[in-house]
Amino acid sequence: MTLEKSVRLLIETSSTSTRDNCIITIFLNCALRLSEVAALIIEQVDSDVLTVIGKGNKERKIYMTPAVKQALSKWLPVRRYMNVDTNALFISRNHQRLTTRSIQNVVKKHIITSDITPESSSAHKFRHTAATPMYKYGYADI
Repeated sequence: MTLEKSVRLLIETSSTSTRDNCIITIFLNCALRLSEVAALIIEQVDSDVLTVIGKGNKERKIYMTPAVKQALSKWLPVRRYMNVDTNALFISRNHQRLTTRSIQNVVKKHIITSDITPESSSAHKFRHTAATPMYKYGYADI
């Protein structure tokens, strides 16, 4: 299965959940680390930019692709409707911040549903999947 087909299948299978779709879309388009996705808060989402605190408490700006903007525009109203005390961007049905383990489980669930080989895919591989074309086409400096 080609990379493009795998990505399409992941987006398709995750579309049953706006939260899961948003998580996977961010992974595939922004090249974030698992810990960075788990740590995102609503205030870090701007109209065109995600502000991310990475390794060593370094702040960086990630410009959102149209796919990320669309996924966030679907997830944020659902997230706001939940009316919880945390400002975490991604929360569980128990109204708690999603942990890195629970995000890994979300990713794994959709990988399996998409009939993609689980051994060859992970949240960290999504980082590479996003970073490779960014570097290849000159959108990012490694």
